Amino acid sequence: MARQTKYQKDAYKKKLVEYGLSIINSGHSNVTMRELSRLSNVSIGTVYNIFPSYDNFVFHVKSVILERLLECFLTPDLSKKNFQKSINELTHIFFNYINENNLLWNFLISTQTPSKSVPDWYQEKICNILDAISKEFKKIPNISTEKIELSAIIFWSNLQGLALIKEHQKLDLVTSQTYEKIIDTFVESYLNGITVEKES
Repeated sequence: MARQTKYQKDAYKKKLVEYGLSIINSGHSNVTMRELSRLSNVSIGTVYNIFPSYDNFVFHVKSVILERLLECFLTPDLSKKNFQKSINELTHIFFNYINENNLLWNFLISTQTPSKSVPDWYQEKICNILDAISKEFKKIPNISTEKIELSAIIFWSNLQGLALIKEHQKLDLVTSQTYEKIIDTFVESYLNGITVEKES
């Protein structure tokens, strides 16, 4: 195979990731490199030239899923809203996103990759999500940078927990309330807790 330019490799990479996303959206969560090669009409050698390992491919697919969520987070103008309304809106954006992209989100949270080999560029995608959330927590008067960062991490983690409960349909083990009510109550309780802590 002829040596590829960076432009060609990037074009192949984008094409293969899009095919991967399409395969997942069609209901096949266990995407193999050979299946990717066959459906994209790209030789298996080229596939492995672009993605040295299956884990590397998975990280690229996951990064696009996170990028799309970040785009949704950054779309509304939240600058004139207080932090409660801003965080509430981000929460509903998150759940709308995972509802509309259910198969992709399930792939992101269920496909395991070695934790020791998480690329810096993938970790940056997660940091960008946390930055978008942190931006709204900065609206709280006199809150420290450390508290902002910790609040964003805890809030993001709780969103994942609620999403898992919804996905596995285990809400009946927790409460008889609707999922939408649980989300609103969670946001209200969490943000009120932060406010009370600041005032005490």
